[in-house]
Amino acid sequence: MKKKLIPLLLFLAGLLFFTYPYIAHYINDYAMQQQIEEFETVSAQPESERDGEALWDEMLAYNEELQNDPDQMIEDAFTDEVMASNAFYSDNTKQAEPENDGSLVDNSHVEMEDVSNSSGNGSSSLSSRSFYSIIRIPKINIELPIYLGASDANLMKGAAHITGTSLPVGGKGTHSVIAGHRGTLRHNMFLHINELNTGDTFEVQTLDKVMTYRVSGSKVVLPNEVDSLSIQENKDLVTLVTCLKYPMNYKRLLVYGERVN
Repeated sequence: MKKKLIPLLLFLAGLLFFTYPYIAHYINDYAMQQQIEEFETVSAQPESERDGEALWDEMLAYNEELQNDPDQMIEDAFTDEVMASNAFYSDNTKQAEPENDGSLVDNSHVEMEDVSNSSGNGSSSLSSRSFYSIIRIPKINIELPIYLGASDANLMKGAAHITGTSLPVGGKGTHSVIAGHRGTLRHNMFLHINELNTGDTFEVQTLDKVMTYRVSGSKVVLPNEVDSLSIQENKDLVTLVTCLKYPMNYKRLLVYGERVN
């Protein structure tokens, strides 16, 4: 009996080992989709209009301040700390992610949170949400929440807005930079954005407003090569950023998008 049981246990252990990534992806995809659907429902509710208008005005004010700040710099597109001296950013990140100090990436190596445990406090108020935007990339079948601040914790839960760049509300003279991991054990994240070609489109939804961007090109850069991430006058831009795959993961892949709607 024992001789028959041992091979069976080994087979089951091997099966679990090989199927775990697929199971983890499915569970986390489901949990993330539930969060997104809840966000979309709350954003569309009439009682959220006042909250939404106030948040939208704060986001516009942040972007305007960014446009008028000649000293605003992004020293590194993914790893170094970049602080935003703006009340909108610090106030909202404190509520949603108390461990995030507003830096580009928090290097304190905080405990990673499971997506299924990060849906907030269950409130229907927009002001209680931990994210206000979603990115959809139809070509690679990706839909992710966009969190405020590219901390380790946020990047494990979805995409993240890089501090010091425009918030993703659109408008001429804005350039929002959205970071994502090149895949994790739990989710593909930005694993396949290298498949995006010139002319492909992706969507960014902030609150109940949906904006479409067309890919205008891509580029591989070193972390300190951030000139192309600056605001360009009269252009509405979103750039997606991720690491290259190992062993080239010290470089960054940038995918540029320009507003078409």
